[in-house]
Amino acid sequence: MGRSRNARVLSHALGVIKMSQDFDAFYNLPEEPEKTSDLLVITVDGKGIVMPGEDLRPATRKAAEKQKDSHGARLAPGEKLNHKRMATVASVYSLQAQQRTPEQIMGPKENKPGPVRARNKRVWASIEHDSRGVIKAAFEEALTRDPKQIRHWVVVVDGGEQQFLDILDVAET
Repeated sequence: MGRSRNARVLSHALGVIKMSQDFDAFYNLPEEPEKTSDLLVITVDGKGIVMPGEDLRPATRKAAEKQKDSHGARLAPGEKLNHKRMATVASVYSLQAQQRTPEQIMGPKENKPGPVRARNKRVWASIEHDSRGVIKAAFEEALTRDPKQIRHWVVVVDGGEQQFLDILDVAET
């Protein structure tokens, strides 16, 4: 039984290695042609990932160690105060612009146009690089798609203040 399990694990590992080798090849495939009327969308979000203490950044590790000794308020289920590192997730894609009336946006469902599908979407995330580095990479990707900056760019962020400041900083440079 041990041998067949080891063979399955090895087979799975080889599959993961093959997929990771195909990652760059996938993003080098020819993309659908983009129109200058398409919106160029950049989205950025943060995601907390629970980490072992030794993998936390120094300030978070220090806060986690300090918290061990305190008897503070009880945390909600699933809450992991001072035990997470933030990963930044970014994507860049094209979206066909739509003109809609206020009634189509706020009115009954039957008046709403169908959804528009994102095209040439590229998504990546990093826990190693800070938010500014990931945002800079997203803007660089957008610039390769629209080097003359003639399209309408839309940047979507969920309200993370540091991400918003990083977006403004990168956009200015």
